[in-house]
Amino acid sequence: AILLRENPVVETAAGPRFSERGTSLDADVGIHQTFELGGRRSARVAGGKADVDRAVAASGDATRRLLREVAVTFYRALYAERRLRLAGATERVATEVVRIAERRRQAGDVASLDVNISRTSLARTRSDRHAASAIRNVALGELHVLLGMNGESPLSVRGDLHDRRRFKLRDLIA
Repeated sequence: AILLRENPVVETAAGPRFSERGTSLDADVGIHQTFELGGRRSARVAGGKADVDRAVAASGDATRRLLREVAVTFYRALYAERRLRLAGATERVATEVVRIAERRRQAGDVASLDVNISRTSLARTRSDRHAASAIRNVALGELHVLLGMNGESPLSVRGDLHDRRRFKLRDLIA
């Protein structure tokens, strides 16, 4: 927003002039200054302000996108945490079913096939628990990165999957 975009320029030239009347000193001095006419300065200032506004809007958009990504990853981690708890409970039930099936086989109530089926079911539930743990660890790792945390820092998520904040359209537009 400075008034004059360029500094004034002063040019000088001096030297002897040889003529029939003798030698004399010849000197030239010139000063020039560029002025922006026809609204060029106001257009330049408006362009600069528009660039600043664009940068501020881009920064706000980047912040909004980051917050959205953090929220999505948080809910993914929360879901994975709940899924891991459910898989752990399912594994405990499957372990108890195997124990019961083995006791019944020893008592002669069921065949070895029933015990093997319950063991297979237990192996499947353990696999599901390991998969749920891996999904949770990936989501927590992504949260570490998005939040700029050290990977060694402890991080856990707490919340209710059913309790999501509701926003009014007017507030979102603002």
